[in-house]
Amino acid sequence: MRKGGVTAVNCTVSVCWESFQKTVDNIAKMRQMMREHSNILTLVRTTDDIRHAKKENKTGIIFGFQNAHAFEDNLGYIETFKQLGVNLVQLCYNTQNLVGTGCYERDGGLSGFGREVIQEMNRVGIMVDLSHVGGKTSSEAIPFSKKPVCYSHCCPSGLKEHPRNKTDEQLNRLLKLGPV
Repeated sequence: MRKGGVTAVNCTVSVCWESFQKTVDNIAKMRQMMREHSNILTLVRTTDDIRHAKKENKTGIIFGFQNAHAFEDNLGYIETFKQLGVNLVQLCYNTQNLVGTGCYERDGGLSGFGREVIQEMNRVGIMVDLSHVGGKTSSEAIPFSKKPVCYSHCCPSGLKEHPRNKTDEQLNRLLKLGPV
């Protein structure tokens, strides 16, 4: 990655339906690996950390989730994960959870709890990722979030029709928000 000029990458520390405890275990393992390889890896908490990683010729690791399931039904877990270094959380992974609906189901949109989750993520500084979120859930989350949101890993539907990919309209919604 360093040879290719990649300075920072999103490392998934919570996949699909992992619990709070399993996710904490994953973070502990990843932090141990980063300590063992501190000559080439560093944890990214801020944009300054990315700049520092580049200056030090290291790869910055951004902790992220593929599903908000690890929050369980406890808003307090969100700040705890932020303190552990999590900076990016995909709201849903393909199917419905307590937050909203994924891209593989009839899309019911954001839940009331999902709105609370976004507010808390905004407050503590975790970016909302909508990559595998359903279209309605995504279109409700974008204007609801007071901070920027992203599609961290998807393709335009125009290149390949697939439930995970995003239409031009969905992609353009992010552009219409303007500078923050």
